[in-house]
Amino acid sequence: MPKRISALTDEQISQAILKQKIYKLHDGFNLILRASPNGTKTWVASFYFESQRKYMFFCSYPRLSLADARVLNIDIRKQVDHGINPIDSNKIQIAAENEQRDVIESCPRISIAWMVRVKYGNGASLCVFPEKKPYS
Repeated sequence: MPKRISALTDEQISQAILKQKIYKLHDGFNLILRASPNGTKTWVASFYFESQRKYMFFCSYPRLSLADARVLNIDIRKQVDHGINPIDSNKIQIAAENEQRDVIESCPRISIAWMVRVKYGNGASLCVFPEKKPYS
């Protein structure tokens, strides 16, 4: 019979002792809080997809609450039940959000350049507003 794991509480998480090695606190349903020696506590969801154990890391504990981590874990389990790899799904979602952000950031440049052309004619230069450099 599998070992029964009691659910974590916010008090248990905040009182987690720093150790010299990484250790794990289990919440149940394969939701794990990974505590590092440097003090970071990271949420990890483990799941089986296509007969392989996979891990998906979330934010650290203060940024992502216990309740929110449980909701994300439920979403991951639903995706696995429907035959969707949550890691690939997350990559696609991040790429779509980045593309949308790029479009939104370029809109002011395009509209200002259009206003310059309308005001000064089609011969006006579009180089009035240089493009933003990528994050470095």
